[in-house]
Order: sequence, then C-alpha cells, then structure tokens
Amino acid sequence: MRRLGCRNRNPHEGHDRVPRKSRRSTAAVFTGAMVVMIIAIALPGVGTSEARIDPNRYGLRTVGAAGGSAATVAVRFTVRPVIVLVVDASGRPRELWTNIPGRPAAAELAGLRVRLGSVRSGDLALSDALRSAAETPIEDARWGEQGRIWER
Repeated sequence: MRRLGCRNRNPHEGHDRVPRKSRRSTAAVFTGAMVVMIIAIALPGVGTSEARIDPNRYGLRTVGAAGGSAATVAVRFTVRPVIVLVVDASGRPRELWTNIPGRPAAAELAGLRVRLGSVRSGDLALSDALRSAAETPIEDARWGEQGRIWER
C-alpha cells in the first residue's frame, strides 16, 4: 500500500511513531521501579534477626572506614544457633544465654556450650556433672526470648 502525501492524509491521524512524551514516562516508571527495588533490598531487617553481633543493628556498614567510597552496603549474616550455659568455679549454673528465637530442637540442645564465669570466656569440656547441672536451667528457661533467658 502506498503512503499518502501530506495533502491527501487525514489531519486527525497521528504519526506511526511513539510520541516522545510517552517514551519519557516509560523511562520514568522504569527508573522509579528500580529505585523502589534498591530501597526494598536495603531495608532494615533483611537478612537475619538482630543477632547481637553487628555493631550497627540494622545490618548496614559504611565502606568509608576501609578507605573506599562513603557508600552504605547491606551486610547479611547467617547466625548459628547457640545455647551457652555460664557456670561458676564450683560448676553450678549461673546464667543461660541463647540466640534461638523459639524452643530449641534436640540437636540444638546437644550443641550446648559451657563457659566458666562469663559468656565471653572459652568453652569448657561438657562432662556428665555439667550436663546434669544444666537440666534445671534448660527446663526453667524463658524459651522464645533471645539473650539471657535464665539466671540464678
């Protein structure tokens, strides 16, 4: 089919190409969607629950300290479930700590760590006496909370 000249064309018909304004609005929608996606990825709480190991509790760190740009980068942690029993010098339980959000499974209880005097001290070997001493704190603990869940 032959295209008509400007004198024979209907003046109410538009051009075949997409107007420049609609191309701009398409680009604006795409750019807006990208900005929303980037913000959603960097929101606080993405990754893990507050694991008490990140100095900035939102999981964000600044690269400026490492000599890089001052951009903010999201850092995600995979936190191993830990149950720590703190005992005194005579082997009696003083505190029970955990980072598990609910009641622990049997495998998590089997990984019980025992430390002398403080949560930050080194692990002790788990003897039968320490295992039997740990039964009372494990039964009386406030499972479902994180942090110190039992104290003598």
